[in-house]
Amino acid sequence: TIYTSIDIGSDTVKFIVSELYKDKFNILASHTIKTKGIRKGLIVDANLVINTLKDGVKEINNNLGIEIKKAIVNVPSYNSKFIYTETSKEITSEDSKITKEDINELIKKSVYSKIPNDYELLTVQPLDFIIDSENKNPYPVGKTGKNITLKAIIIATPKKNIYSVVSVMEASSIELTDITISGLADYYEVKNDSTDKKVGAIINLGHETTNVSVFSRGKLMNTETIQLGGINVDKDLAYMFNINVFDAREIKEKFASSHKRFIALNDVYEVKNTAGEVIKLNQIEVTEIVMDRLAELLRLAQKQILLLTKQNISYIVITGGL
Repeated sequence: TIYTSIDIGSDTVKFIVSELYKDKFNILASHTIKTKGIRKGLIVDANLVINTLKDGVKEINNNLGIEIKKAIVNVPSYNSKFIYTETSKEITSEDSKITKEDINELIKKSVYSKIPNDYELLTVQPLDFIIDSENKNPYPVGKTGKNITLKAIIIATPKKNIYSVVSVMEASSIELTDITISGLADYYEVKNDSTDKKVGAIINLGHETTNVSVFSRGKLMNTETIQLGGINVDKDLAYMFNINVFDAREIKEKFASSHKRFIALNDVYEVKNTAGEVIKLNQIEVTEIVMDRLAELLRLAQKQILLLTKQNISYIVITGGL
């Protein structure tokens, strides 16, 4: 089976095509293209986004030699709701065995009348299945009992977040097979047997925003977006050295470091300031500016984690890139 995933970000749109073979994903092709028409993860100019998607898909098609028609897409997580639900049903089969149909019916029942009218269901994350009010079982299919209870987290996102993405996908001749949000995708980058048993957080440093997500036993419990990202580092460098923001970004990506311990003391970067004068920057002064902004971002993320959960955090993972 071949899967295509599209992440529509504020800075770049990322395309990944992979093949599921023997329970492992093998990357067949990947491509990034500069974003147009996106502001802080939200679509502000649909036509520009459509053209960006078409250009990216064309490049992927040329690289693979096959035509991509369907994709999974990442939608903005702004104002997402995380709703706890507990739902039960009787097992009506003659042998009292729990079937896949019972589980599907239970999940559907758990969502009923729980989602606000201006929201759309994204997914239901089962926390526990309880058989006959006593026995917890993460895999209840095939077990026997008279009653089964589902404890779960419903994730719903505003309809406008989804429909804006759906419309540009359809206009780009791409069929949307599924949707996700960054928190869910972030976890599967780092998940392992240890994280599946603990409470933790993932901080995704993006171009214009930073997403903070909290997980419990591998389940996304809540997420929040901080309105700061890599572009703020660019602006800091541009302001401090009186250079344009495009040169500042290049300095950040090619010359700066995230911490002074990684720098070379004698390295110098030459750049013209806005007055047309050539100035020489050393890695220490550049990196100190980057460190100050990064420290602020991480402090805000730490505060957000404390607001999202009262539980003790066992791990914090930082992903993405400034």
